[in-house]
Amino acid sequence: GKLAQARKRQDALIDALRPMSDRVTLTLVGSADESIAGIDVAHRDRLFEAAAQNEWITILPDVRFADMPTLYASHHICVLPSEREPLGSAPLEAMAYGTIPVISQDAGSAGYIVPGENGLRVDMSAHRALEAVMSRLVDDPALRVRLSGGARRTAQTDLSPARFLQRIDAILA
Repeated sequence: GKLAQARKRQDALIDALRPMSDRVTLTLVGSADESIAGIDVAHRDRLFEAAAQNEWITILPDVRFADMPTLYASHHICVLPSEREPLGSAPLEAMAYGTIPVISQDAGSAGYIVPGENGLRVDMSAHRALEAVMSRLVDDPALRVRLSGGARRTAQTDLSPARFLQRIDAILA
């Protein structure tokens, strides 16, 4: 997400993962563009400060779209903890690589998630809910394997280009 938009809630993700920081790494990916709407430079600066102080956090600003498949494939989980997110497509894109989506239940893309089958939803308004979801994933390798397979199957079926064309054809008919 955009690194300078506080509504993307990367800070909440850092806080949720802090108790597990000896067992996880976090890669924050997003635009560093300062011309975006809703810019919060202080938020962005806090993210970079957290990365500078914690070796388990890496920030990759302005990753080219063509490089995202490699990034998705090299990670186990793609988290979208945003507030007021109309869609949020990154976790859906990541599913094609078996990357598990964890999406704020209020995000538009949460509708593609069948909790426990192809990803998890999280109520970002509930105290420590993101920490609980992430802890569950970190502590349960069998759950990660099951959700990864479900994410990949969803990407190959319901979210596939062929299915998209079928839906467009149905609308046009």
